Amino acid sequence: MTSTIAAGSTHVAGVVREVVRMRGVLKTPAAAADWIMDLPGRTRTHESLESAGYLYLRARNSTRAIEVLVEAIAKKETGIALTYLGDAYSRTGETRKSLKALSGAAKRRDAPREYLLRCARRLAGRLRGDRNLRYITLLATVGLELTAASWLREDSLNDRDRRRARAARMRSLGIYRRSLRPAASSARAYWEASTLATGEERFSWLVTSVRKGQHSRDPDRHAVPAALLDLASECAKRKRNIAALALALRRLRVGPCEKAWNIIESLPPGTRSP
Repeated sequence: MTSTIAAGSTHVAGVVREVVRMRGVLKTPAAAADWIMDLPGRTRTHESLESAGYLYLRARNSTRAIEVLVEAIAKKETGIALTYLGDAYSRTGETRKSLKALSGAAKRRDAPREYLLRCARRLAGRLRGDRNLRYITLLATVGLELTAASWLREDSLNDRDRRRARAARMRSLGIYRRSLRPAASSARAYWEASTLATGEERFSWLVTSVRKGQHSRDPDRHAVPAALLDLASECAKRKRNIAALALALRRLRVGPCEKAWNIIESLPPGTRSP
């Protein structure tokens, strides 16, 4: 219980330490939360209320968790309480309130980062399923811009409405352009972005994806085999035949691929040594 109560708090209230000490007696999250809430009102600090709210969440009593966390925030608004409250609202289906709480938590340094990201992903997935594009704003707010771009890209591929699909692709491309970071972004993120781009931008992103995805210890592996294939195709179009051949052969080392063979066979005679 020590690691869960008031997670992320620097100064844990004495009442919370007492709950931890009594963990052998208060064996369930609900019992521990009730014990806190039965204390005199002036004894309950915002930290102890945050702890009780979290314990009610653990006990799957989201309605009670909301009541307690609202009281905690009235005493002092923290990223911890807002995150827990956003989770509680999400569990009760109050999407708008959950979105507001999680967005508020994302702006605070004291929010429990991993917990916040899990809650944001879960809510964003629900919004996405409802075709509510506010999931993009939510993911961007908590620092998951590339996840938003990836989901939007996937949605555009599955959308039969051409105009809406094109708008989604363009919006996704814009997010990739703003969010890709050479040192931090993955090989897959660069490849996904390249599937939306054209010209030198597409070529540059494919090169980066191939470089980032290669395994120095095992040349027969690659994080994104599709990047090898796409870059081979781009090199063939640009008459960079030796590079196209090398990339297609690398793709074949990863596993069978008919398209890789097609690229090799399309190269002019003499590209490969006899």
